[in-house]
Amino acid sequence: MERRHFLVSAAIGSLACPPVALAQTTPSAVGRDRITSSGATPLSEASTIHVAPAVRQLIEQSTPTGELARHWIRFLNGITGSGGLTVDDVVTPDVRCIDLELAGLPGDINTLRSFRGSMNSAIEDGFQLLEEMIVYPGPSIVEVKLYGGGKHVGPVMGVPATGRMLYYNVQTLNLFRGDRMALRWDRTNLVQKVQELARA
Repeated sequence: MERRHFLVSAAIGSLACPPVALAQTTPSAVGRDRITSSGATPLSEASTIHVAPAVRQLIEQSTPTGELARHWIRFLNGITGSGGLTVDDVVTPDVRCIDLELAGLPGDINTLRSFRGSMNSAIEDGFQLLEEMIVYPGPSIVEVKLYGGGKHVGPVMGVPATGRMLYYNVQTLNLFRGDRMALRWDRTNLVQKVQELARA
């Protein structure tokens, strides 16, 4: 757990509270085959979110930890435009996205709204596979390891539609204020994968 505590401390500050950790071995399969190989199942019948068995157990807990995990699911639905939710419904007005700031962009709600709008319109038949979720209940922090993808049908990061499949990994760290995300730090290979599509 030392690596996890370092990541949280680097983004948010020193934490003394131990996490509730649920780890899954990362499957080697690519694309939707990865969902099957991980044993993941859809969150609901119509959902594009698939969850590994251990993550589902956490989400379904009737505990403060489970409630925080469900806040994160609500956040994911909002940024992907699912379940009738939008970015504005699931983040605080003063949200700060450290990953966007590190990329030289404003890390505010306007940039997050614009980025997610372009991503949502650029990916068709998308999915998200939640492979690991770690919850720090005291400070209301959730860390998630996610694998996602779909068909690249619109411009994203300056790359026009290719019609090919785009798959990427995200490790995201999120601080919640109530049921809304207030601070985020994403580490992802999305830029690399989009650039690979451009060169193909």
